[in-house]
Amino acid sequence: MINSQKLKVIGNDRIKGKQEISEINISGTATFQKEVKTEFFEVIGRCKLNATVQSETFINKGSCFVKDKLTCNKLINIGQGSFHNIDADSIKSFGSLKVNDSILCRTFQSTGYIKLDGELIGEHVSMEVSAPSKVHEIKGNEKVAIKSVKATFFNIISFVRRKVIANSIQGKNVYLEHTEANHVSGENVDIGKKCKIEEVFYKQRLKIHSSALVRKSTRI
Repeated sequence: MINSQKLKVIGNDRIKGKQEISEINISGTATFQKEVKTEFFEVIGRCKLNATVQSETFINKGSCFVKDKLTCNKLINIGQGSFHNIDADSIKSFGSLKVNDSILCRTFQSTGYIKLDGELIGEHVSMEVSAPSKVHEIKGNEKVAIKSVKATFFNIISFVRRKVIANSIQGKNVYLEHTEANHVSGENVDIGKKCKIEEVFYKQRLKIHSSALVRKSTRI
């Protein structure tokens, strides 16, 4: 049972015991050795969690590493986040997101860098490409949208190389830009600018931009 206590780390701390408290704020550097259960977890500094984490809201504005599974209602990643496995209702990432295993969510929205070695599964998946990213497999039950962002003076180098590389992408409605994939499938599929796709399977409609390359397409 979660109690009403709060934990705030400003300096450098190592927490050895299991934590079941209402709120955790990390402004300094912290390491958690055991399981964490809380209603609100915020990282502004640096944090390492060596066991499972359960939180209603998890916000990372600094540097965060979760060795085991993160389960939460809402995840907001503005800094550098590294996770093993994520199970969440809503995920918004505007920084760097690395996941070793898989992501299961209802909505996924990202702008920035993402590296996912496993599956990304959600109802609605939206990604804005601003840096070279890699996702093994994307499954959006309703929609998958991967779009490019406008170049600025500060991101001009990554803008030139910006793309998402995936093994497979699947969704009811799929819209892609600056994407390289082996397999893409959906009911309605739009292959936008600067895409390179080995094979597309579609049920109703397929649209291919003039700058895109699709080696094979099959209506099913």
